[in-house]
Amino acid sequence: LMSLEAGARRALGESQEARALLLKVIEANPYFTGAYKDLGYICVSDWDMGAAWLCWDAARNIAPGHHLLKDVSALEEMLATEHPEYF
Repeated sequence: LMSLEAGARRALGESQEARALLLKVIEANPYFTGAYKDLGYICVSDWDMGAAWLCWDAARNIAPGHHLLKDVSALEEMLATEHPEYF
């Protein structure tokens, strides 16, 4: 339920509350892939791309082919195509 509440709070612009909830979710279940993915997007909104990629890499380590991570993979492919100098 905390994960669902975090999504609602994020949609309402309450990113700090959402972050706190997602960290509680991860503490309770460190294998909750969606929590890492959502936490990564909160990091993006805070302009902390390094932390975002760490979150997304954690999610990939848990479930490499998870359907929730398709948009993350698409973003990475787009960045590698448009900005190969960083990859």
